[in-house]
Amino acid sequence: MQIMYADLNYYIYQEPSKQLDSGTLSINKQMFIQARHDIQLKNLYSEFLNQLSEILPSSVPDRKINGELCKLI
Repeated sequence: MQIMYADLNYYIYQEPSKQLDSGTLSINKQMFIQARHDIQLKNLYSEFLNQLSEILPSSVPDRKINGELCKLI
């Protein structure tokens, strides 16, 4: 078992030119080396999305989200 350290930099825009918020989410998670990595990375990504969904309402008050939650590169 190993600990995986992961960071996700996020940027929230109202329009392509107007940045509302930005930041970094960090996760330290125990991972099993023998287990399938694709499943463990999917769980890690899900945790990032859960953290981001808690941040969005406070970052975008009284505004509607246009359906594009995030784009990852």
